[in-house]
Amino acid sequence: MSLTLNMVGGGGGGLKATDALLRVQAPAGSTVTISKGTTTKTDLGHENADDHTVYDYYFIIHASQFDSVNPWTVTATLGEDSATSTIIINAADEFNLTLEYLYYLYNNPSERKCAE
Repeated sequence: MSLTLNMVGGGGGGLKATDALLRVQAPAGSTVTISKGTTTKTDLGHENADDHTVYDYYFIIHASQFDSVNPWTVTATLGEDSATSTIIINAADEFNLTLEYLYYLYNNPSERKCAE
C-alpha cells in the first residue's frame, strides 16, 4: 500500500525513511495543530474513507524533532469545541492519535463547587 501526502502548510519536504508520521483522527471539519517549542504545524484534514464523520490529519516529524522527554501538543478545534492531547514522538515510525470533543447532556456551571 502506498501513501501519498499533499500537505499544505506542513512544509519541510516529503516523508523520508528517517521521519515519523503522525496521523491524528478528529471530527470532520476540524483544524488540527501540533506544536512543540517554537514549532507549529497545522492541517485541515482529509475525509476518512471508512467514516465520513472523521477526518485524518497527517504530520511529518523529522528525525531532528524526535524527543523522548518533551511531547508534542496536539489540538483539534471546530467552532467553539476543542480537544487536546500530547504524544511523544521519538522514532521513525507511524504514530496515531484520536481526538474527540466532549459533549455534555447536562452542564450547569452554577452547580460546580470549588475545593477549599
